[in-house]
Amino acid sequence: MVDGVFVKSSDLKQLDEPKKLVIPQLVAGWIEKSTDFFTKAEKIAYLIKSKDGDSYYFCDWFVRDGILTQEQGEELLAWAKRQSYETLLSLYNGYEVEKEPLYEVIIGDLYLIKKFNNRNDFYFDTSCSLCAWEKSAYQLTEAEIKAIDERYWAFAVPVEEVVEG
Repeated sequence: MVDGVFVKSSDLKQLDEPKKLVIPQLVAGWIEKSTDFFTKAEKIAYLIKSKDGDSYYFCDWFVRDGILTQEQGEELLAWAKRQSYETLLSLYNGYEVEKEPLYEVIIGDLYLIKKFNNRNDFYFDTSCSLCAWEKSAYQLTEAEIKAIDERYWAFAVPVEEVVEG
């Protein structure tokens, strides 16, 4: 009689799959950005080069050439400095994007509605009318709210994630 452990092959495959790194939207957006001429590997190499504090790429060159804003460059540089070399190298094998928290701006019984994704046109509507809008029109990120008007941030209420099951 042989004592053994029986394992399904699908379980073994899961053991081989490394857990994907979760990165901020800013980092993922820059790596995936197709409007510049850099490859994914080159962008990861710039992150690795910047890890030791070389700010030339993110705070000078990319800003001067309009690839990044100064604020984005500084955020990317700070993020790269906090990572290990292994973490930065693992970006090439894939990652998941950190989900930004969403908020609803509610003043009285009115909700702030962002009319267009690529603009900051807005108006207020009642909760009865929300069903006519996509959730992305009234569930906004902090940056979207502040881009409309920073004063609305004081009225922002976190959206509770509903788990369907």
